[in-house]
Amino acid sequence: MDGYKVLQVVKTDPKMSGIPVLVFSAKGQPEEVEKALGLGAAGYIVKATTKINEVIDKMKAVISQRPVQQELKHYNVGIRADGHDAKKLSADFKLGDFKCPSCGGEMLLELIPDFSHDTPWFSGKFFCPHCSK
Repeated sequence: MDGYKVLQVVKTDPKMSGIPVLVFSAKGQPEEVEKALGLGAAGYIVKATTKINEVIDKMKAVISQRPVQQELKHYNVGIRADGHDAKKLSADFKLGDFKCPSCGGEMLLELIPDFSHDTPWFSGKFFCPHCSK
């Protein structure tokens, strides 16, 4: 798991999402910084060009700030039970035709962008919007 994936996991977990994360990286390209900040990082520090007192100042600044809840992009998608590989997906993962086992409501697929890949990539999970299971 790379640092982007760790950051994504932390920021999408309700128990950890309020923890400020500073990224320490050898990479300093604008797209790397933008990717980390887009995933919810509180700051970005390039190891080779940052002095220790600057790191300490940045850490103090982040700790002293009120936590900012940043909503990460995610998408909730419904799956048609008769669409393409839907039956195979439902059978392979025991999803019961995408019906919630608790309330019988339609299950949705939550997709969260995974910026650790060069191409569009997502992590996903099925959930019930009616009973949150």
